[in-house]
Amino acid sequence: MKHPLDHFIQEFEIASRAAGLSEKTISWYTSALHHYQTFIDEDDHNPCTVESLRRYFVHLQTHKPYSTHPGRPTEDRPMSVATILAYGRALKRFCNWLVEESCLESSPMSRIRLPRQPKHIPKDVSLGDINAMLNAADNARDKAIVLFLTTTGVRASELLNLRFSDIDFEQRLARVRGKGNKDRFVIFDNRTATAILKWSEERQETTEDWVFTTIRGTQLTYPGLREVLRRLKAKAGVDNPVSAHRFRHAFAKRWMMNGGDEFSLAAILGHEDIATTRIYSQYRLGG
Repeated sequence: MKHPLDHFIQEFEIASRAAGLSEKTISWYTSALHHYQTFIDEDDHNPCTVESLRRYFVHLQTHKPYSTHPGRPTEDRPMSVATILAYGRALKRFCNWLVEESCLESSPMSRIRLPRQPKHIPKDVSLGDINAMLNAADNARDKAIVLFLTTTGVRASELLNLRFSDIDFEQRLARVRGKGNKDRFVIFDNRTATAILKWSEERQETTEDWVFTTIRGTQLTYPGLREVLRRLKAKAGVDNPVSAHRFRHAFAKRWMMNGGDEFSLAAILGHEDIATTRIYSQYRLGG
């Protein structure tokens, strides 16, 4: 016998794909919904109720999913607040969709109060470490990568999918495709433009339009980008962890420290929800 949620989850997945959500986002949403599905009673013909959702989130906060994890047999801790909130976002979107489809009169998630995410200071890359890595770069591509991450605050995926046809060198603008396949423009400086143009002259001859390619002329991948940053970190003698996302945090931190505001920063970073950007408010000039 099929579970009452099966049909709705399947239709929600189709609707999400039609709305242009990324496959990664759709996969997470459906995974979260199936997780909720396993929790509620199979004979519950109205599974999305305030009561069932509250019991589910109590379960997430008290259950210790890692205690029997084969890779971490000694772990005995509850699910993190960040993960619980991620499940909450998936169920909120699902319930809102049910309302839009006239399957529910109102979203039960509007009455669910989830735990607050503890404030934390995002880990970034210091200017000293960035300069050390730039000095350690022995080719134009690696230098251009570090500079583009530093001056734009883009995500790793946005850097890897950047094409020469997306760049206006005269205006120093680049069009990047963010989450949900939404395009936006980011600004870079003359130094970054010079590095990218130098790399375009040095790189392996290829018909590909990708800006950042391998020595064979193919598109650079996530593992390839991680290896570039790992190699530069080691060569520069940088002790602190380095990742593309830490460059993003560094950009946002500098923006706020130099007098920027949250709303313009949200637009630059491609944040749909201003609440995501507010973690950087602690760096506001005079704040």
